[in-house]
Amino acid sequence: MARVFGAFGEFMDLSIDQLPFPALVLNDRGEIVAKNAHCQVGLTADCLESHGFKTTELSKGFRLAYAVDDVEERPWRKRYEEYYRGTPQPAFVWQHVGDDFELIGHNEAAIDLTQGTIQHIVGIRARDFFKDQLHVFDDLLESIAKGKRIQRRMLYYYQFSKISRWLDVVYQPVLPDIVFVHTRDVTDEVEYLNRLAESERRYRAVVQDQTELVCRWLPDRTLTFVNEAFCRFFGRSEAECIGRDLLEIADPAIRDAAQEAIEQGKQIMTADNPTRSIEFPAPNANGEMRDLIWVDRAMFDGEGNVVEYQTVGRDVTEHRLAEGRLTAVMNALPDLYFLIGKDGRLLEHQDSAGFGLILPDCDPINGKTYDQCLHPELAQRIKGLLPDMAQSRSPNTFEFALNAKDGQRRWFEARLVQVLGVGVASIVRDISDRHRAETAVRRRTEELIAMTDRLQRAQEDERKRIASELHDEVAQYLTALSHTIEQCERSGVTPDLMDRAKSVVGDLIRKVREVSTGLRSSVLEDLGLEAAVTELAENARLATGLQPHLRIDLGHVELSKELQQDVYRTVQEAVNNVVRHSKATKVKIAIDVGREALAIEVSDDGVGFDPESARDRYEGLGIRGMMERAARWGGIFGLESSPGEGATVRISLPIAKEKRSKRA
Repeated sequence: MARVFGAFGEFMDLSIDQLPFPALVLNDRGEIVAKNAHCQVGLTADCLESHGFKTTELSKGFRLAYAVDDVEERPWRKRYEEYYRGTPQPAFVWQHVGDDFELIGHNEAAIDLTQGTIQHIVGIRARDFFKDQLHVFDDLLESIAKGKRIQRRMLYYYQFSKISRWLDVVYQPVLPDIVFVHTRDVTDEVEYLNRLAESERRYRAVVQDQTELVCRWLPDRTLTFVNEAFCRFFGRSEAECIGRDLLEIADPAIRDAAQEAIEQGKQIMTADNPTRSIEFPAPNANGEMRDLIWVDRAMFDGEGNVVEYQTVGRDVTEHRLAEGRLTAVMNALPDLYFLIGKDGRLLEHQDSAGFGLILPDCDPINGKTYDQCLHPELAQRIKGLLPDMAQSRSPNTFEFALNAKDGQRRWFEARLVQVLGVGVASIVRDISDRHRAETAVRRRTEELIAMTDRLQRAQEDERKRIASELHDEVAQYLTALSHTIEQCERSGVTPDLMDRAKSVVGDLIRKVREVSTGLRSSVLEDLGLEAAVTELAENARLATGLQPHLRIDLGHVELSKELQQDVYRTVQEAVNNVVRHSKATKVKIAIDVGREALAIEVSDDGVGFDPESARDRYEGLGIRGMMERAARWGGIFGLESSPGEGATVRISLPIAKEKRSKRA
């Protein structure tokens, strides 16, 4: 029994004893291993050609030798035709005719492959059919000439059906002039393999281009794959790594620790939980110790056995250094910092200033939400802002006030900003000093506005007063003088009229001088502050009988004219209050210049008053003007009084910027 034709592993069992012509089987060494009864006795392998035997290939390593005429070969041809027509793979039959081949048959599968076009081209010659694919014609010639089976995989174009398919083709000569062509459509298989190869190429390109260290290793730690980043980090080539123990690549100083970490990972990873992450430092090729995070993944077969491990290492040294720098900056800031995750958990916080906005029982903060860790009022404000923060990347700033740990009311500014993929970060700053300064500026601005209004009213009142004095008194003197002149014109100049005119002119001059002094002291302009205050006290004595007591020590400081003017007006206002309201008999005026400040004190022995109840009369008493003059120079104003105890005004003005004489 011989197995004839082995296309795609399909063989037909054929007994050479059933052949009606001499036939025998030769092995690959040319030795006869079987023959039928039609062979002559004593027939040997080296005389087959002289006896008209032809050969064809059977299964691998064996050949069939036969001697037939046209009549004798028909039963064998028929047997082959029956076999090929029944095979499920597309099959074609070509007959050698002269220097060409003619298509003489095909099976049903060939009709399906060619979409029915093969039925219309039976009888076509191979040179015409394969004019654009001459290698197919060459294969036919080679198979029939050498009597050998040829197998190829090729992309075949069916010009009649306009389709291209990948085929595995086997050319099998079965008779001296007959070639059976078996095909198997492997288009899907080829396309799948191409896609697989492309996927593998892309995967390798992606892995090779990764900045992370990637390697694969067997359960015995033998490396099967490393990428370029892995090789660069350890200073090894790919050839130096593949096939070696993973530990041999590591620095000797860390091998024991690395082995322990690897074995621990093997114990942890299972089919249900095939990954683990570990932070494990390692020195690079330059000997520099680097911080790395390694992610291991175990790969299992269908039976749950580990077949390979993949490890990806990420160098986080720079990240750790950046974290350290950021932590140092946060520790140095006099602020509160905290980070809220997207799920509301407080991920981290740093309260360098100790504001008390982090609740005492918040540490450790693992798993706790921000409203469990932050001051309730702060947490409530943040709660109202978080929904908007999720939709916007713009920072959100708000201010709030709380009673601090020291019991004082303090103001804070909170600034929230979105951290993509993490949550919301916030810095809270104590702005109490700024808030107080802003409040003081706002109050001062309001006072300046009020002062401006009062100044305008005072100017208007002063104009009215001056106009009144000019009208009521100066005008009267001028009228009297005018009458005296008219009498002189009528009666002539007499000694009485001349004396009266002189008297009127003298009163007029005195009155004008009084008005002028009220507006601006000429003594202050000509002789200075001490002389002006002395004249002011003397005028008060002459006008009211008030007994003044003066103590003026200006030292060696050259006070500016503006400061002298304000000091004089302040003393003048205080003395006027004594004259008008105190019913005093004595007044003390003291002006002392020290190294840093000028002190003014005016006190009387009058009836006194309650400063609080008289607060609404400050403007009428001139107190508001004295306070504003003191404030203009950055000074301090003080008022002490009580009913029956007189009153004392104390003012301190800084003079650090005033010039000092050479004698100082």
